[in-house]
Amino acid sequence: VGGRPESLGSAYTGLCDDAGYINFNSAASCIINDTQACAFHNSWIADSKMDTLVYTTRIDNVGIGFQAGCLYLPFSEYNIFGERVNASYYSETNVAANISYNFLAGYDFKGLALGATIKSAFRSVPDYTDNDTDAIIRLSGLEQSGFAIMADLGMMMQFNFLKFFASRTPNVRIGLSAQNLGVALTGLGSKKG
Repeated sequence: VGGRPESLGSAYTGLCDDAGYINFNSAASCIINDTQACAFHNSWIADSKMDTLVYTTRIDNVGIGFQAGCLYLPFSEYNIFGERVNASYYSETNVAANISYNFLAGYDFKGLALGATIKSAFRSVPDYTDNDTDAIIRLSGLEQSGFAIMADLGMMMQFNFLKFFASRTPNVRIGLSAQNLGVALTGLGSKKG
């Protein structure tokens, strides 16, 4: 979500100062300065695209955030003669809800922020065809589709260290994150002809 977190990679886990935090460190919603509502649309090669909505706000030392996103990839199936027999989209949809709290916030030590994000994801694989007849097999994509429920846990600390001037902006930020702790279910349907 957003170019800045992607360009910083895992270093963003300790920075997390905008709505992209929800994918990197769950603790950051309680230390973001402004309420943010964001909409992202990414168009990539071969008609693949990703759309994401994010909302986050902070009330005193409590932060909350929500995200919904969907990745679409074109899916084409060809028979043994090279003729296209099916065209659709493979998609992955996710929804996330975040809460965090900043403990012991002060002037030099900005606090110990702890947070959690609960997420669900659904992978939708389109129905495919029978190799003999080129007919689409109804509900066949469910065999490869999947659903997951998971959680992210995060911790952040911000403080001044060896700083010889007064400033509200901390010069040290440390973040730790454990992501995608949960279960996944695949093969949600049975093959039907």
